Amino acid sequence: MHHSISLRENDGTVALASFIERYVELVPGFITAFDDFLSSTGIGGEIARQVITARGFLDAPVEIISTEEGLEAHMYQAYLAHRLLEELNDALNAIYNCPVIPVDMTRSNLIVHHIIGEPFANQIDGAIQLLNDKLVKSIASDKDLQEKLTTYTDGLSSDPIMR
Repeated sequence: MHHSISLRENDGTVALASFIERYVELVPGFITAFDDFLSSTGIGGEIARQVITARGFLDAPVEIISTEEGLEAHMYQAYLAHRLLEELNDALNAIYNCPVIPVDMTRSNLIVHHIIGEPFANQIDGAIQLLNDKLVKSIASDKDLQEKLTTYTDGLSSDPIMR
C-alpha cells in the first residue's frame, strides 16, 4: 500500500473500500463546480471541452473502461476524471491564480495511482498529460480568457467559506 495509508488489520478492506467510494463520489461535485465556474465566467473552448471529457469518463459504460466489475471499475473512471480536473485546476491556478476546486486532491490521487498500480496508472497519467499540454497551449493563446478570469476573481468573496 501507499505509505500514507495505514489500515487496521481487522477492518482494512472496509476502510479502503470506503475511501474509494468517497473518492468516486467527489467527482460529480467537482464537475458541477467547473460547470458553475464556466457558466459564471462565460468561458468555453478547451477548458469547457476538458470538463465535458471528465464528465464523459464517468458516463462511459464500465465495461469499456475496464473488464473489472464494481468499485474497481468506478475507481478507474473516477481517477481519469480526478486527474483531468486536477490538472485543469492546477493550470488555472498557476497561470491565472484562479483555482476552481477548493480541495487539493493530490494525495488522494497518489493513493489511487498506487492502488491501480504500474504501468496502467502511468498510462492514464500520460493520456491526461497530453490533454493538459493541449489545454496549456490553448489558454496561453486566448486573449479574452485573462479578462474573463480577472472579472470573475474580482467578484469572488474573500471569505473562503463563501467561495
